[in-house]
Amino acid sequence: MDGKMRTNADADGRLADGGAMEDAVQEGDQIRDTDIVFECSHCGKSLAIDYRAAGLTIPCTDCKRIIDVPIPEGMELGDLDVSAEDVRGRNIRLRDALGGAQGRLKALEATVKELRSERAAQDQARMEHIERWDRLRQESTHLRKAVKEMSESFERMSQILSKSL
Repeated sequence: MDGKMRTNADADGRLADGGAMEDAVQEGDQIRDTDIVFECSHCGKSLAIDYRAAGLTIPCTDCKRIIDVPIPEGMELGDLDVSAEDVRGRNIRLRDALGGAQGRLKALEATVKELRSERAAQDQARMEHIERWDRLRQESTHLRKAVKEMSESFERMSQILSKSL
């Protein structure tokens, strides 16, 4: 196969069994005459995909970056032979994907809400720690001043006692 990887994706960029594009490549797959053979514009990996994927954007199977599947010269997107059954299947897969995406979106929104709440609690605790630190610093300054005054007083007392003896 001279280094070319074939993806087993349909025109939706999905595998026949519903798997994702990144799982689409099998080393033993044969490249068919109807496949589009092209290279990833990012990593240069040679890829082959069914002609019905022309014009789609897919992740490269090697570097995972998004690439455009080229439209072969002389081919029009209207040339794709899409049956009503293919359209129905595509709509069902798209609805399933939308449902899954909506579920993931709800989960992510809940996570964001939890994280915002946690951050607010941490910000509150941080402010309390800053206030406590400021109070301790002030008390420390007062204590140092008091110790200094006491030291000076003891020194004066010591001088007075030494003169009287």
